[in-house]
Amino acid sequence: MGGRFSDIDDSGVALLAAGDHGIDARGNEWAGKFSQPEGRAFAYLAYDRDSGTDSGGTSNAGDYGVYAAGDDFGGYFESVFDSGYAYVGTPSYGIKAYGAATGGRFHDTDSSAQAYIAYDTYKLYSTGDVAFVQNHPYDQTAIIVYAAPEGDEVATYTRGSSRLIHGAAKVTLGETFKWVTNPDIGLTVHLTPVGGACTLYVADKGTDEITVRSSDGADCAFDFLVYGLRIGFEEQSVVQEKDWEAYIPSMASHRKLYQLRPDLRRYNSLERFKEMRRAAGEKQALDLSRSRALRDAIIEFDPAVHELPWSPRGQGTVRRMDGGDGHLQRAEDIG
Repeated sequence: MGGRFSDIDDSGVALLAAGDHGIDARGNEWAGKFSQPEGRAFAYLAYDRDSGTDSGGTSNAGDYGVYAAGDDFGGYFESVFDSGYAYVGTPSYGIKAYGAATGGRFHDTDSSAQAYIAYDTYKLYSTGDVAFVQNHPYDQTAIIVYAAPEGDEVATYTRGSSRLIHGAAKVTLGETFKWVTNPDIGLTVHLTPVGGACTLYVADKGTDEITVRSSDGADCAFDFLVYGLRIGFEEQSVVQEKDWEAYIPSMASHRKLYQLRPDLRRYNSLERFKEMRRAAGEKQALDLSRSRALRDAIIEFDPAVHELPWSPRGQGTVRRMDGGDGHLQRAEDIG
């Protein structure tokens, strides 16, 4: 041991060059504190903050591995061997991250859902869906979770309502639509008569305007939906070589929810379509064997069976959660 320092009146102890450790420091409040005397930058290591609130009035008491602040950034982290670096606690940003492969990667070890942020040509590249959440307007115990539509193209759309006059209508589309949509290929128009039957067809279409007519010269109101291809993304690959397992994320949390709240099951898409079949008079039992076979071919993630990414807390591949306490185990520890 190179040296041992201790406060005889309190709990602070620091060992220098002790065995395989450069510094081994301990204390009841923190193991180490570093501050800049001419500025407001400081960092605590292994810090037990037992009181205090942030500027929003939220308690920030708790145990911290690192607790740091500074005039410009709370922290800066960089890989000395590669391109990754990140600022944490930057002005107006929680995290600003950069890397040659991706800006950030996030992985839920319970469900296997993972997402790359700012990856290649993608803003979000994920095994899960893209959802928005809002409060249920009439049930204070529930929230509404809507998923974004997903397809085999990077699409743009605009929609609206108009009316035929003397059997024809020229409809000017939203001004910005033509700025983001391929004008030469991939444009489709969908029309729906409103208020009565009317035979409609698209006489001409473009990213700035569509022409709609009726075959019998009738006048009627209609709704329209125009889809296009986002300019510059027409050649983005749909089928790619596999670099990592892209399981269907585990649906265990949803199944657990239905056990606790069976009344919420009727809102999911499977139950809604079952009800549509019944309302349409379908008597034959629903056969889901093909959908089960497809799901099984893709594989729904099971944390008790499938491997998880390497954990920096151990050396090995993490396979499952340990005893439900939120701590991960190494594969060789589990067997």
